[in-house]
Amino acid sequence: MSKEIVLGVDLGIKRSISTSAFLNYGDYTMYDAVTKHWGEANSWIEEWIVSLSTQLIEYIRTHNVNIMAMEDLNIESMTISENMKEYLKALKNGIELVAKENDVTIKYVDPRNTSKLCSNCGKIGRRKRRDFKCSKCGFTENADVNAAKNIGLRYIINEARETKFLGINPSGRYYLAMSYGPKSYEDFEWVRKTIET
Repeated sequence: MSKEIVLGVDLGIKRSISTSAFLNYGDYTMYDAVTKHWGEANSWIEEWIVSLSTQLIEYIRTHNVNIMAMEDLNIESMTISENMKEYLKALKNGIELVAKENDVTIKYVDPRNTSKLCSNCGKIGRRKRRDFKCSKCGFTENADVNAAKNIGLRYIINEARETKFLGINPSGRYYLAMSYGPKSYEDFEWVRKTIET
């Protein structure tokens, strides 16, 4: 049975990419460039996407990531500017290319409530701008990193349930990529309980 190390990836408007392992700020300068100066800043934006992709490659190689979990977003239906839609599509394409070049499989998950769910206890919490705070367990985290963890954990839950359904014990197989190294899904009590039910 192979070990799956899953990196949860959250694409964003103000912060380009957040992952379950690290946060990358796409600050207001980038946001402004995309929304107001798309044509003028196009080459700069392309360089930014290459820079983000390079950081992803470095993490993937260092931590033996073999799965990237991303939200299955319908970018066309989002209520954002056309420039921002183009940027998100280019960013998504850049990530997909990096994954393909590094033999990393991308899996898409349902985006529902990834920003509102507490990655620590699994209860619905509250996102307040950049921060997430769970009213149930008191856990606080950068909201985008929390969402990225939930994206990775959602993939793990789906896969582990399928594995279990097929009569294979998922224990020791699924790990979430974190800043300090991979963490077994079994270390997340709520995830383990969700899989067991």
